[in-house]
Amino acid sequence: MPDPVVGLIGCGFIGRFHSRNLRGVIRTERVPARYVAVCDRDAARAQEFAAITGAEVVTDAAEHVLTAPGVNAVYICTETSEHPELVRRAAGLGLAVFCEKPLARTLSEVEEMVRVVEAAGVVNQVGLVLRYSPVFTVLKELMQADELGPLLTAHLRDDQFFPIRGHYASGWRGEVSKAGGGTLIEQLPLFFEYDLTLTASSLDLLLAADHLAEATRKRLAVHLKIDTGM
Repeated sequence: MPDPVVGLIGCGFIGRFHSRNLRGVIRTERVPARYVAVCDRDAARAQEFAAITGAEVVTDAAEHVLTAPGVNAVYICTETSEHPELVRRAAGLGLAVFCEKPLARTLSEVEEMVRVVEAAGVVNQVGLVLRYSPVFTVLKELMQADELGPLLTAHLRDDQFFPIRGHYASGWRGEVSKAGGGTLIEQLPLFFEYDLTLTASSLDLLLAADHLAEATRKRLAVHLKIDTGM
């Protein structure tokens, strides 16, 4: 693949997170990439982001990023409901695609997205922001150290519950049409991955109790049993 020439669609919380990481590897010359285009439906936010990244194309229309001169890779960091169409359009143009999790609202949408990128033969990745976090690398080493004995319990929680938004400044995750499934779709895949990666185990049984539902949000207690007995 040639040197990445990047366009970013969605300059909100997660777009800024991924962009900061990319700018870091550009600055340290680990990746010879450059930004040329950014997009956000909030024009002022897009302009602010362009000043940070040095992007030449600033727009509120995703199509202008996808067709910007020289762009060969795109970050898709929008609301979940917009992912399938943006991935389809990007792959159709032969662009490498980095799409933030969750990929889509339903399994059928995800399967179609996989079919599209495989048919196009483009480089693609799902954005799981903490997969390679140094914190989890160290935690895995600690959990596998003989000195500490067997792991008995792991507790992960997500506090994005209405009316508290936590570090998110937007409320779209509470709309079924945009988010699909709230915390279960947004965060639980991360929790599963970390649990199983950190323990090098396989999932045996899932039990969940839910109550106090509001829009896509539910207060949930989810219990996992894995083959280590944890």
